[in-house]
Amino acid sequence: MHAAGQSQTASTEESQNGALANEGPGTDQATSGGYKKGGAVNLRDIGVAFASGSIAGFGVKTLTAPLSRMTILLQVQGMQAPLAAAGTAAARQANATTLNSASFVAKPTSWEYLRSVYQREGLLSFWKGNWASIVHKSSAQGANYIVFEFIKDRTKPYLWRSADDPGFVARAFSGFAAGTVSLTLTYPFDVIRTRLAVEAGINLGLNFGIYESLNTSCLKPGETRTGFKETMACGAAAGLVTSVAVHPLDLIRRRQQLSCVNPTVAEIFQGILRQEGFRGLYRGLGPEIVKVVPAVGLSFFAYEYLRQEVFKSQ
Repeated sequence: MHAAGQSQTASTEESQNGALANEGPGTDQATSGGYKKGGAVNLRDIGVAFASGSIAGFGVKTLTAPLSRMTILLQVQGMQAPLAAAGTAAARQANATTLNSASFVAKPTSWEYLRSVYQREGLLSFWKGNWASIVHKSSAQGANYIVFEFIKDRTKPYLWRSADDPGFVARAFSGFAAGTVSLTLTYPFDVIRTRLAVEAGINLGLNFGIYESLNTSCLKPGETRTGFKETMACGAAAGLVTSVAVHPLDLIRRRQQLSCVNPTVAEIFQGILRQEGFRGLYRGLGPEIVKVVPAVGLSFFAYEYLRQEVFKSQ
């Protein structure tokens, strides 16, 4: 597929999906900062959560934009370009044969391909569409924090491990709900939205659940938030596990969205295995991990710092 054509899709798609992989909420005051132990979430909490999450999302998204675009370019690298006469019946039939059989052509290595994009479009091409992306990213991340805190508070009688500790299940469920709700509200109304919302829910659920569960174990008595090193380490672990788990779903969805026909998930999955092998399901995972490992920790740290030190909210 032509790189210029991919850039618009890449920036648009990443803005939708990138808002999912790099989230991190505050936890309850007895564990990690930002959540009022035993107290309802009030309007000020909502405003502070949204502002802190939005600012964190804005900064982290700008820093990691090149890696995000690299991931997407590599994910769609193997797809055959549509025929020039795309409007003809013969072209549509050829595209249907190509994509429904999930036939993908051999391409240069990942880094050779990225180098060719750099040579053709320049360094700044890896920030294409960044402004539109960060507008969506910052607002979506702020909304994710609000929904997460609200759901976590409401699940206390049902899912919390103890009166003072939500536990992994409550955190993961709240993260899943936050991701699903935000994507359902912001994504275009089509059939792929449902699959993306589920993917977002899984992504956020794992990130929130793993990060907070690890982070609470690092807190010392009297602390409401961990230091930079501990936050980065916990965020890196959460981002790494989540990326490996969700990447194949992300790749299949993105290729399905780029197809000229409507291949099923099973057809794309089988085609990738047949033409590219099992490793094909993880095409683009390298730059994704390089992005996510620091980005998740930075997002959590920025959120907690802004919420507690700047907005003076506990």
